[in-house]
Amino acid sequence: MYLSRAIYILVYVIGFTLPVRAEAPPNVVVSIPPLHSLAAALLEGVGEPTLLLEAGFSPHAYALKPSSARRLAKADLVFWAGPELETFLEKFLKALEAEKGGKVHALLHAPEIYRLKARASHKENAVPEEDGESEGSQEDRGGEMRIDPHFWLDPENALLAATVIANRLAEADPAREEIYRRNLTKLGLALRTLDSELTEKFRPIAGIPYLAFHDAYAYLDRRYSLGPSEAIAIDPEQRAGTRRLIELRKTIAKGGFRCLFHEPQFVSALVDRLAEGTDLRVDELDPLGSGFVPGPKLYFEMMRKNASHLARCLRPAGSG
Repeated sequence: MYLSRAIYILVYVIGFTLPVRAEAPPNVVVSIPPLHSLAAALLEGVGEPTLLLEAGFSPHAYALKPSSARRLAKADLVFWAGPELETFLEKFLKALEAEKGGKVHALLHAPEIYRLKARASHKENAVPEEDGESEGSQEDRGGEMRIDPHFWLDPENALLAATVIANRLAEADPAREEIYRRNLTKLGLALRTLDSELTEKFRPIAGIPYLAFHDAYAYLDRRYSLGPSEAIAIDPEQRAGTRRLIELRKTIAKGGFRCLFHEPQFVSALVDRLAEGTDLRVDELDPLGSGFVPGPKLYFEMMRKNASHLARCLRPAGSG
């Protein structure tokens, strides 16, 4: 009797002294490596987000797999750029948002992000208005033009996107809000350091036109006064027309471009044909960070590698 009473008291005391088990962190799924990298930095010390798009694949030409659909359905939060980029996700995420509102976030369409319209040529690119919004962002609200979805290639936009992610994490997991805010501060400092570094690296090559495989670098051009760049094709899934290729050949022949950049996600014999018999330098740019280990460092590794390739290819002849 006395033993049973002692055991009861011991269990009662332990029940009040053991720490309360914290709830599991939110299950976060992110579509593409650069955005996943930002989310991973914010979740450091808490957990790891799931990367949806496999390394080396382009969101322009990807099909949603059943395993990916299951991950999305189980997620507490989903972050993607938006239907302008990940077209394979549009229908599924629209249905998921209708079922479980508030869990799906298209970062390209967050009010904090500045947007540029997709370009038919660099001359048609949007110019930011005095209030900080671009012409593209204003017209997009009426659905009258396509938006360039590669917004993360400007570190300023990357920080704005990270702020959106941190806010959504804090709302979903208020017990860990302090961690998310602390990680956001750390990430912001790293992004500002990167921005200063890139500003110095790009200064010697500012204003030198270059040719890219597809229209992905307007945000980079705008931030660092690069280019202006032109693209073989606006959409990498659509072949450039004959007229466009003739125009490009004429510009190349006149020395209008110093470099032509291809991308690792796409194999295109067109790049080699355009460069054949010319002085055009050929190098690689990657807006998605292929070849890097997914995680907090990927965004910075991607941006620094692209900067090195741009600086190397666009440097004046005979320099360094």
